[in-house]
Amino acid sequence: MKTLNTIKALDGFGRWLLPVAAAFLATLTAHAQRITAGHLNAGAFSTNAGSQLTFANGIVFALESGYVQMDLATTGMYSGYYGSGPSITALPQTVPFGGPNPTAPSLGSFIELSMTLQSAPEGGSFAFWDTDATAPTFSLSLVGSTSGTWNLSGGEENPTAGTPGGDPFGHIHGRRFTATTPGEYVIGFQAFDTSANGAQHTPSDMLQVRFVAVPEPATATLAMLGGVLAVGWVFRRRFE
Repeated sequence: MKTLNTIKALDGFGRWLLPVAAAFLATLTAHAQRITAGHLNAGAFSTNAGSQLTFANGIVFALESGYVQMDLATTGMYSGYYGSGPSITALPQTVPFGGPNPTAPSLGSFIELSMTLQSAPEGGSFAFWDTDATAPTFSLSLVGSTSGTWNLSGGEENPTAGTPGGDPFGHIHGRRFTATTPGEYVIGFQAFDTSANGAQHTPSDMLQVRFVAVPEPATATLAMLGGVLAVGWVFRRRFE
């Protein structure tokens, strides 16, 4: 027999569960949103002398925006590694390269990038592979360690980058980021102008990007939460 106390208890359970579940789902969503943008673009606040470099669309990749998913490769060069993009570019100043972009570095500048390992799962390492590399170009396994720099400007399409009046543009294909162990990696990217020409931009602030080497993180957790909600609903219906 359905008792009044049982109904009240279940009603209280539902009122408690729903706001807790909503808050939990909101937290998961904030951390589990997959970033699908393919390009991270380096630019500058202005072309004035000494102006600072920046990541023009950095907000898309920032920690609070979500994560870059790294999938496990089972064949080919990256077999056994979790790998992903994004492609990181230097924005163009001139029409032949798709410019002028209002946030591009100055003519004559030459933009390079470094990465710092800010967190990683135990035993994990994070690496950058340059075009045509057959092994990691830079590999970081110690939290706080920083790689050497690699060029964003130039490439086969733009061999005059960094010369006086040269466009800083660069969109170099065939590069890859990899991780060795499942889990979450936080990488700090920083852009530098290494040319003596142009505005001689100051380095960018460090942009923190979360990479997750586990396909579809939080899916299991969401499924479990859905199950709890379903059970609560079924029991409530039975006693109504």
